[in-house]
Amino acid sequence: MLQFKNYPIYVNYNPFEDAEREKALQQRRRDFYSSREGVDYARDLVNAKYKYGDAYDYMPEVLKNQVDTIDRQVDEIQPLFGTTNAWEHAVLEHLIKIASTQIGQILFHSLRKTVKVWIVTDQSPAGVAAMTSPGPLPAVAGGGVRLYFDPDGFPKDGERFTAADILFHEMVHAYRSGWKGVKYSNWRRMKEYQTAEEFLAIHLQNIFMHQIGKDKFYVSHKENRVASVDEVYQHIADERETMEVLHYYLFNEPFANVVCSWKEPKCNVWRDYNLIRDRSPFRASLPAVVMTS
Repeated sequence: MLQFKNYPIYVNYNPFEDAEREKALQQRRRDFYSSREGVDYARDLVNAKYKYGDAYDYMPEVLKNQVDTIDRQVDEIQPLFGTTNAWEHAVLEHLIKIASTQIGQILFHSLRKTVKVWIVTDQSPAGVAAMTSPGPLPAVAGGGVRLYFDPDGFPKDGERFTAADILFHEMVHAYRSGWKGVKYSNWRRMKEYQTAEEFLAIHLQNIFMHQIGKDKFYVSHKENRVASVDEVYQHIADERETMEVLHYYLFNEPFANVVCSWKEPKCNVWRDYNLIRDRSPFRASLPAVVMTS
């Protein structure tokens, strides 16, 4: 396990092995069936079978689900042998790259200091390259925001989907999760984005892309190719809801309010809100914004 500098970011590689899973399941069985609740449940199950000839025993599924969620989530933030390893150092390299940019430094400084961000390896059967919990986990599961990440699941270098820019994107979600959580995040469903939260992450990610030397940028969450600034802006302008969400974050997200004054990044949708609005077929019903530097 390692902590990244003095930020509330912790990198830990500790897969929940089959032997650990089985041990946890056996312990949950012992704890439940020796409890008053478990004794009552077993008695009711016997009575139901006697009365109806059969009864569905749902408790094995409940206990297995608790192991696959709570016990795994507790395990994944425990140090493995108390030392760092190659996986953790690979993640660290990408964090260092993010911190080398202006927007990365602001992102890390913006994290809520009382909420830990745990970067851990995904252990779901399907496997994902990157995913972040929509809010901090409950204390019983170890707490903190969980960012599941595979540093080896992306090209080493290319126009898009490099490990550093994907990790930056997920860190935006982690930042929002730490401050907003599930209840207060913007879950508006959108045509081009799974939710408005993805709009924010994608277009902050585009500023990061410029600062690591890229000259093409993500078009949207659904259309996850990279293109010129002109095409990205037109894609936003063509949809009323994207213009509304762009305006929403400009006034409701401190991060967007900061970057709107930056002159340098080629692709900065908040700085260029008025320019994008002027391209929109809905411009007459969209408010103009007075930008201040």
